[in-house]
Amino acid sequence: MLLKTYIFAKDGLEAFSCTNENVVKVLKFIAILFNIAKILVPIILIVTGVISLAKAVVSDERDFSKEITSLVIKLFVGLFVFLLPTILLAFIDLIDGSEDVRSEFAKCSECILDYSRCPGVSSNNSNKNNSTKNNGKKNDNSTTTINP
Repeated sequence: MLLKTYIFAKDGLEAFSCTNENVVKVLKFIAILFNIAKILVPIILIVTGVISLAKAVVSDERDFSKEITSLVIKLFVGLFVFLLPTILLAFIDLIDGSEDVRSEFAKCSECILDYSRCPGVSSNNSNKNNSTKNNGKKNDNSTTTINP
């Protein structure tokens, strides 16, 4: 009975592992959303913060405190967005279980935090290495390589 449970748990882990194509697609999508948020959140915070600060300076005392409170809330939201990857890694480090489970979650979290680490995504370095293996033809850097 215990052996069957272990096998089922192992199969269940593979269904949610980073080697599963559907899981990788979801993780890549999340990674893209994180990258977009890393760019857009600071821009939005700066623009809305400047507008709120300008309104606070021009307005009367009652509106001043309301605008400053709004600005502080926006800063905390921005701080949370920037700390979200760190919070995610902290939760993954808290996972108690076997090394297989922990290493699988580590692979998935690396994929979420850095799109180039997702399975099936080639980085620029691997493309450069592939371009040098072209049977003596010139590569992108205009140097000749000869394969034995």
